[in-house]
Amino acid sequence: MNYQEHAPQIMANGYAPIPLTHAKGTFAKWQALQHQKMSQRTIDWYCERRWWTGEGRRKVFGRDCERIGLVHGNVHGYVSVDIDISDPESASEVDAVAKAMLPETPLVRIGRAPKQLLMFRADGAVMSNKPKPIEIFASSGQIAAFGLHPGTGKPYEWIHGHSPLDTKVADLPPVTQDKISAFLETLDLEVTFRQVNPDGTVSEYHGTFDWAAASAERKEGGIQACIRQLEVAHRFGRNDTLMSITAYLWAEGKSEQFIVEFIDKFLPDHSKNEEFGSQLVRFERQRIPALESTVRSMVRRANRKWEDGVAL
Repeated sequence: MNYQEHAPQIMANGYAPIPLTHAKGTFAKWQALQHQKMSQRTIDWYCERRWWTGEGRRKVFGRDCERIGLVHGNVHGYVSVDIDISDPESASEVDAVAKAMLPETPLVRIGRAPKQLLMFRADGAVMSNKPKPIEIFASSGQIAAFGLHPGTGKPYEWIHGHSPLDTKVADLPPVTQDKISAFLETLDLEVTFRQVNPDGTVSEYHGTFDWAAASAERKEGGIQACIRQLEVAHRFGRNDTLMSITAYLWAEGKSEQFIVEFIDKFLPDHSKNEEFGSQLVRFERQRIPALESTVRSMVRRANRKWEDGVAL
């Protein structure tokens, strides 16, 4: 499979296909497709350009890419529910809730089992949401649909015999924002998320991050509440916890340097993986500079949250 051969058919079925260069990146300018329909002109643009693959200094033409992704946006009208859970028992529990609350869909993609992704047609506007380990792609974002999974080295599999190559968006079962919200709320109440870590240990996640509850706890407990929240950040959503605490400390008049040192001191080492602050643990000399960059980014995001009236 390559992008030039299959992208037109995928587009004809109502999706927005893009070539993927490598596991951790996509081609430039895909974000614009979250707000505009795909066209043959755009496909041709991707095909005729060469892009870095992330594998040494090699470039590849877009037309030759074997990995294909799908961009989401309300303009496209499809929704992906990404169940990113590696523990078989926990994944089975989430799957049972999905079957009970969401319509049966012909499009179910497996990359690394038991993780799976379900696709639906949006009935009205549906918002993207990332309450990990469940991610909703609807108004924004992109997913990998075809090609080799970067972790397993095996092709993504559409397990019901149908894929975006042969299934139109218009033929997918519909979901509404209310249905997606009810699904996520039920998971919070009924399921304890568990993930299998690379070292074989299992971590538990007790629901998604509750901004209002975390804010109330900090108002009552102050700095000590922040310390408690950092200690369990891996269970309730590390990034949301960090952004919430950063926003609180910033509003309390603490400096960026204070916030950096506070997080570095009280966030457990097992929460400082490569995604947090550019390889904090592996390269100790980068620890503080990376934390500073992360805190600055979270201050900016927190300011946007304040402007939107979100409780911190």
